[in-house]
Amino acid sequence: MRAPTHPTSPTSQLALMGLDSAVFDEAGRMFCASHSVTERRHLGATFTPEWLVRLMLTRCAALAQVDVVVDPGCGSGRFGLVAGAVWPRATVVGVEVQPELAALARAAWRQAGLGARARVEARDFLDVERPSEAGCIAFVGNPPYVRHHQVEDRHKAWYQSAMAALGIRASALAGLHAHFLLKTALLARPGDSFCFVLPAEWLDTRYGQAVRSLLASERLAVSEMWLADRARPVFDDAMTSSIVVAGIVGGVSDTVTLGTLAPDGLGESRVLPRQRLLDAPRWSPLWHADDADSDLHGVEVGDVFSVRRGQVTGANGVWIHGVGYAHALPAAVLRPAITRARELLALAAPVIEDADALKRVIELPEDWEAVHHGRAADQIAAFLHWAREHGGQDGYIARHRRPWYRVNLGSPAPIVMTYMARRAPRFVLNRAGVGILNIAHGLYPRAALTERQLMRAVEALNLASSIRAGRSYAGNLVKFEPSDAMRMRFAWCMGPS
Repeated sequence: MRAPTHPTSPTSQLALMGLDSAVFDEAGRMFCASHSVTERRHLGATFTPEWLVRLMLTRCAALAQVDVVVDPGCGSGRFGLVAGAVWPRATVVGVEVQPELAALARAAWRQAGLGARARVEARDFLDVERPSEAGCIAFVGNPPYVRHHQVEDRHKAWYQSAMAALGIRASALAGLHAHFLLKTALLARPGDSFCFVLPAEWLDTRYGQAVRSLLASERLAVSEMWLADRARPVFDDAMTSSIVVAGIVGGVSDTVTLGTLAPDGLGESRVLPRQRLLDAPRWSPLWHADDADSDLHGVEVGDVFSVRRGQVTGANGVWIHGVGYAHALPAAVLRPAITRARELLALAAPVIEDADALKRVIELPEDWEAVHHGRAADQIAAFLHWAREHGGQDGYIARHRRPWYRVNLGSPAPIVMTYMARRAPRFVLNRAGVGILNIAHGLYPRAALTERQLMRAVEALNLASSIRAGRSYAGNLVKFEPSDAMRMRFAWCMGPS
């Protein structure tokens, strides 16, 4: 990789081109004003703020020679506007599948005076060929943030087969941004560069393993990653944690720079051996210097506990008593349970002392007619009739449950933890022995522990609890799968009972 350079300020270049930063991409702003967030989300049209466009192109210019700029999913052409200023002689190619946005980009580039050296191809980036222009290409932009639910089956099949051809096992649950990253890898040649802003969830998710493998390989060879602060979202209209990734195709180096990103620019950074990327099962913890030697301290949660999700009812409005069905039922089928995470977070002390304030889940035995008689049987029969009328047996979970009405909360977890919030998990001793729905995880000791030992574990877990071990999702949420929780470390020993 060549030594970083410092090109002329994109802001200054924009002024030379007659582009006023105060009205930067006015057509794009009008598009945002005339289309709701929901409409734009369906299109994958999340418009990159000007400060980030300038920052990304500056980083790209510092990485490698650029003769051609390709913006996959160019939207209204924001990256092309700045790229035309940063590289006055480079060809600028935008690819945009939405005709309205493609027309906006063409008009903006024409007005900016980019002339014949800029063009917009109104087509799907996944169907394009490598541009015919000679020289090094910089692939740069903001790939559409479209979740896998909206990705066509043909694209999912292509993604998995193309990844497999590279020796990478890929999941069909990957969003469209992962598809664009793969397409870039297939189009690029050694010496090309890339700089993309992506949702950061792939750092930790299971589908993200393929993305991590691709970025760590020679195909893309990421050299810089800048992770946005969860508390300061990059996009006003898309509540997702963001990350900028950049590198030179084929330019594998021994180190990778990890830094932070905020609206006022780049923050602190650290350099890690590339091998750390290859060895790490998840990448977000790599941003924290004090985690570097975390494997030397404490024990893993999974060494002491198994972690299981709470029960899925399939329809809380049916199976939580009082939410939908409010008529009397036998007390024996009404099981107190944690049904919302806030019930754990609101506790003054990390202990569930009693179940009085909790809702009840309707937990019927499989052979309820043999167990309950008389008035109790009539009450249950009336509830089941109501449940059928309200779709209680029609949902996916109910259709795969035998019998459909058997919501089994199982044995109570001695320790309960929250697993999805905008804060670190909270661990609570389940002294009252209540059940939990799938808004929490249960921790079950692998060996018998006294209540005193369990309480000592709860205290140590809360001291060690951190968002760093979780997975970043939209809305700045952090999620802990059971496997993530079992990898957490905490300073605890069994001690006397």
